[in-house]
Amino acid sequence: DDWMLGRADAMARRVRKLAGDEPMAQVAAAWQIAFGHEPTDESRQSATSFLTRSPTEKTALRDYCHVLLNANAFVYVD
Repeated sequence: DDWMLGRADAMARRVRKLAGDEPMAQVAAAWQIAFGHEPTDESRQSATSFLTRSPTEKTALRDYCHVLLNANAFVYVD
């Protein structure tokens, strides 16, 4: 919904402020914010591929942050 997309947009702005425009740095920053640790090599590679494939990087980063905010690891605490 619109509220959650707003949270994803805010997270994307925070990630961009921390990491700049470099996709690998953005992925690392997004994982630190969402999960408190670095992504696996596989996660980093697939996320970087997603961010660089998109025609509009700003929207891609927001969409990626939206995915992280909806991940089980973010929603549920073990």
